[in-house]
Amino acid sequence: MVGIIFLDNYGTIQDNCLLLINCSSFIHVECHHFALLTYLTFPLGIESFVMYSVHEGIRGIPLDPNDKMEALMPISGTSFAVGIDFHAGNDTIYWTDMGFNKISRSKRDQTWKEDVVTNGLGRVEGIAVDWIAGNIYWTDHGFNLIEVARLNGSFRYVIMSQGLDQPRSIAVHPEKGYLFWAEWGQIPCIGKAYLDGSEKVVLVSLGIVWPNGISIDYEENKLYWCDARTDKIERIDLESGGNREIVLSGSNVDMFSVAVFGAYIYWSDRAHANGSIRRGHKNEATDAVTMRTGLGINLKEVKVFNRAREKGTNICAKNNGGCHQLCLYRGNVQRTCACAHGYLAEDGITCLRHEGYLLYSGRTILKSIHLSDENNLNSPVRPYENPEYFKNVIALAFDYSLKGRGTNRIFFSDAHFGNIQVIKDNWTGRKVLIESK
Repeated sequence: MVGIIFLDNYGTIQDNCLLLINCSSFIHVECHHFALLTYLTFPLGIESFVMYSVHEGIRGIPLDPNDKMEALMPISGTSFAVGIDFHAGNDTIYWTDMGFNKISRSKRDQTWKEDVVTNGLGRVEGIAVDWIAGNIYWTDHGFNLIEVARLNGSFRYVIMSQGLDQPRSIAVHPEKGYLFWAEWGQIPCIGKAYLDGSEKVVLVSLGIVWPNGISIDYEENKLYWCDARTDKIERIDLESGGNREIVLSGSNVDMFSVAVFGAYIYWSDRAHANGSIRRGHKNEATDAVTMRTGLGINLKEVKVFNRAREKGTNICAKNNGGCHQLCLYRGNVQRTCACAHGYLAEDGITCLRHEGYLLYSGRTILKSIHLSDENNLNSPVRPYENPEYFKNVIALAFDYSLKGRGTNRIFFSDAHFGNIQVIKDNWTGRKVLIESK
């Protein structure tokens, strides 16, 4: 039995509650408010359910429209949650928060929750999980980038920075090595590339205005999207971009996202009944069923959490494909080893340290940029942020002693602590050299 917080109908945090988890695969929340005793029940271990984002958090409902239970213990504490995805094998949910400007994840039973990317983001929106290689991808329409990192946010790497104009939604097909995304810029489009960002092509550029909610039908190799301006849900063959079909065309709707699972598609409609999630057959969705109403105008993305999605394998599945940092699959039993920090050695696997770079500080973080290659947006060395030691870094000095794969020493002063510290540029060996009296 563990003490937790109570979440009311709006996900608001309350006190005086206990969490009880039993063998019946349910979470029971027992709340004492003066003389009132309240019980909430959230099922655990459901194989498939609809999850959706609102500004205040992530929620979940059963696939059965007649089941009015909750399928997910609400994830709260967000400011402007938008993009969501999941790793069913790890029972983990990922989301982007445009308010706090970060990417976070949580165990489905919320035994832990953590931020995985917290700095250097513009306006992050879409997120997609590569469950085979163990990577996450996201779009940033503030900086017009698509980035990738490991599931825990390490080895963050820009895979695409040229020719993007307001990238929003994103999806991946790890077994085939494909990446898909939608752009809202001057020429709206839906693009496709390999997971390393190579061989970029445009699949759709006509008849779309605000394409969003990219979703893959892994069984039938179709790509779905909705358009908040044309009020349509459409699909194409994900390999060729051909066989374009309108699945649903509405009026007086405000669709933000669509998800496909089994025989049905699910979409969010902020204009219907004060924010609804609806379901229709993926071949003909006009006879729609409303699953939930009253979710508010801040209703954003819809995804179907399901374990059936995580099929297949590729060269990146075992030992990270032999890669030192990132393994990015590109189909046909080929992969690219990428170095988020450092550069790729001649063996195409190992990452070597850069001999020179520009180091600079924020108040609570040390970062680096390349001296000679302004088009390389990746950090030569991993950024380091530790509020326990960094409060107000105001001066830096660099002791270059790199020999082969060695390290350099960084000296810095912190005005908050009133001291001078030293740390290696692999972020080990930190110690205080001088304390103010």
